[in-house]
Amino acid sequence: MKFIVLSDLHITLPGERLAGIDPAEWLGAAISRINAAHGDADLVVLAGDLTDRSRSAAYESLLEALGGLRVPWAATLGNHDNRDVFARIFGAERLDANGFAQSAHHLGGEVVLVLDTLEKGPGTGGWGRGTGRLCPLRLDWLRAELDRAAGRPVHVVLHHPALQVSPVHDAYLMEEPEEFLAILDGYPDIRGVTAGHIHMATTTLRRGIPYHTIAGGHATMREEFGPAPYRTRREGPGQMAVILSEADRTVLHFDNYIDRHPELPG
Repeated sequence: MKFIVLSDLHITLPGERLAGIDPAEWLGAAISRINAAHGDADLVVLAGDLTDRSRSAAYESLLEALGGLRVPWAATLGNHDNRDVFARIFGAERLDANGFAQSAHHLGGEVVLVLDTLEKGPGTGGWGRGTGRLCPLRLDWLRAELDRAAGRPVHVVLHHPALQVSPVHDAYLMEEPEEFLAILDGYPDIRGVTAGHIHMATTTLRRGIPYHTIAGGHATMREEFGPAPYRTRREGPGQMAVILSEADRTVLHFDNYIDRHPELPG
C-alpha cells in the first residue's frame, strides 16, 4: 500500500503571493510530481491549512487544481481553514456525520485514518485557533474506526502534531493530547502518525509508534541548534510524505517536489 501526504498548501487568491511564494505554483509542482512518480499511490491526503485565509476563491482554486490529480484524494483541515467555507465549496459529503473533515480509508489490507484537529477561533488570523484539538466526538470516531480496523495496520494523518519535537517550544500543537496518545498506545499496530503545521521535517519514536511532521507546501522552519536555539524561516523545500507499507514494514520518504539543489552529474 502506498499513500501520499501533502500539508500546509496555504492556497491564496489566484495570482496572490505569500512571503514571495505563489502557493498555486507550488501545488502544481506537487501534483505534477505525484502524477509522474506516484501514480501508483492508493491515496493522497491533504493534511490541513489548505488555504491561507479561508477565502472562497482560494478553496475554489484548490478544488480546480485537484481535478488534475490522477490519484484519489481526501482532505482534512488546519487552523488556517474554515470548516463551513470548506464544506460549501468541496461539498458536505467531505465531512463526517458529526460535521468534521474526518475519513477512514481501507487500502490493501491497511487503514488510513484522517483526523480533523481544527478548533474554531479566535486565532492570530481570525479563523481557527493556532492550537488544535480532538474533542470527545472526534476521539469517539477514532475509537470506532480502530475497532473496525480490527488489528490491521493503521496510519493516522492530522494537521496538528501531538508531541513537542525540538528545543524551541511549540505553543500551537494539539491541546491536551494525552487521551489521543493513550488511544493509539492501546492499538496493536499503529504504523505512523503524520502531521504538518510546524513546517518542519521531523520524526519521533514514542512507545514504539513513529510520529512524523513534514515541511509541507510553503515556507519551511529550520531549527538552529545551540545554547540558545531558535528557528529561521526559509523558502521551501516543497515537501510531501510518501508512505510505503507492507505486512512487515513501513517506510516514509520525505520527497521534495521543489528543491533548489541541482542534480549532480554522473
